[in-house]
Order: sequence, then C-alpha cells, then structure tokens
Amino acid sequence: MTSRRTPAWWRRRSRDAPDAELMQNLATAIGDGDATSIRDLLAADVTLIVDDGPTGTGGEIAGRDAVAGALLVCSTDVAVVGINGAPGLVARRDGRAVAAVCASARRGLLVSVWSVRDPEKLRRLRG
Repeated sequence: MTSRRTPAWWRRRSRDAPDAELMQNLATAIGDGDATSIRDLLAADVTLIVDDGPTGTGGEIAGRDAVAGALLVCSTDVAVVGINGAPGLVARRDGRAVAAVCASARRGLLVSVWSVRDPEKLRRLRG
C-alpha cells in the first residue's frame, strides 16, 4: 500500500486560507459598497491579482486603498462559496457570475487576494 501525501502547496494553501467569517465580512462590505470596512480586512502589504482573461487589463494591485477600491467594483450580489476547498466569494450581476475571489490570510487579515473575472473561466458558474 502506498501512502498518499498532501502536496506542500496544498498544505500551505489550506493553512493560510481565511476563515468563513472573514470572507463573509468581506462579502458584506463589498455588497454594502463600504470601502472602509473592506480596507479594515486587508493587511497593509496586501496584493490583488486580477485575471481578466486575454482581452482584459488584469494584473497586480498592491496596497490597502488600491485593493479595497478594486474589490468594490465586483458587484452588489456577493456570496461566500467553497473555492478549492477554502472559503471564497462569487460576485454576480444580473444573475451572472462576474468574479470569483479567493484569498490567503495572516493574523486575521487578507494578505493575498486573487480575482478571476475572465468570462470564459466563469462560464461554468451558473445562476
């Protein structure tokens, strides 16, 4: 019998995953359009990686204020869902998924955030 070991990247990802309460607070702040509350959930050195797909203007955004502003454009309909085994967010507009967000946390604050906004990648997320 062979043992199945958890890959190092998965152990690191699950150890750094934010808890559901932190992601729920982020979803609420985004839904309320509350930049101050979003900012309070972010570490000073937070980074956001945005995947807008081949035609988008995605890239990396750094710093609390810039990341908070970028997260505000997600949507007003935001729900906490499981993404890759950890709490994440799906933002919807007019019933269609417009963003999937996952993150890593340190000491109760989000330090890295990834937002997929590529319509082709989001196509599988139904209503």
